[in-house]
Amino acid sequence: AEWRRAYREITHFEGQLTEHGVVVTKLWLHLSHTDGLVAVAVATGREVGVDVEDGERRGRTVELADRFFAPSEIAALRGLPEGAQRDRFFRLWTLKESYIKARGQGLAIPLAGFAFDLDAGASAIGLSTDPGVDPDPSRWRFRTLRPTPRHQLAVALACGARAPLHTRVRWAPREV
Repeated sequence: AEWRRAYREITHFEGQLTEHGVVVTKLWLHLSHTDGLVAVAVATGREVGVDVEDGERRGRTVELADRFFAPSEIAALRGLPEGAQRDRFFRLWTLKESYIKARGQGLAIPLAGFAFDLDAGASAIGLSTDPGVDPDPSRWRFRTLRPTPRHQLAVALACGARAPLHTRVRWAPREV
């Protein structure tokens, strides 16, 4: 409950000059959690979003995709062997969630209004949008990670197509 309250209050900050001369420019902070994992994404001066999901949770992933994903994503998902569909679903779902969180509009952006192309190449994740969803989808960079064998994580950062996207994974011991 406490992290939810803090999250609502600390989504991003405007810059200011302190008595020590330190300039704090727009700090963006996003949190995501699922069973067994919490993810935090922080960026200065740029929108950032993060999502993490437990790939072992129950549910009918392909049916959810049919309901919420773009047609190209559904076709790519259904074209995979059954054993690979669940992993692809969670990769797409976390990408979609990280993007709408970074945009700051949540589900006001229809999930079927934009699509990720995970087959564009090993180092690139392609994003295409319907007209009106995003005037410049090329400004977004994405990264997906498997922090544990059961978790899928995605980060979205507005930084331009050529800017590097650095991620760092840190583990903190679970307090009992």
